[in-house]
Amino acid sequence: MNDIQDVQQAAPHKAAEFDQDHAIKELKHYLPAQASLKDFIHHNSLHAFQNLPFHEAAQTATELFGYKTRLTLKEYRQLYADKR
Repeated sequence: MNDIQDVQQAAPHKAAEFDQDHAIKELKHYLPAQASLKDFIHHNSLHAFQNLPFHEAAQTATELFGYKTRLTLKEYRQLYADKR
């Protein structure tokens, strides 16, 4: 089983039965453990997936968390057109 399947199995199947505390407990494994910060400190948001090849880690994070890890072709073209 992969990480996404583990989380999906742990999540409730009906929206009416959603248990926020349980969901947070299950996702805690993937989220960085970090206290509140007075000053900015960079943290690798793909930390939970560092055992995977980079592109696989980015894809897994996209599927699991909804992260946008890539621009669309249209966005790349617009940036190129804007010389950015």
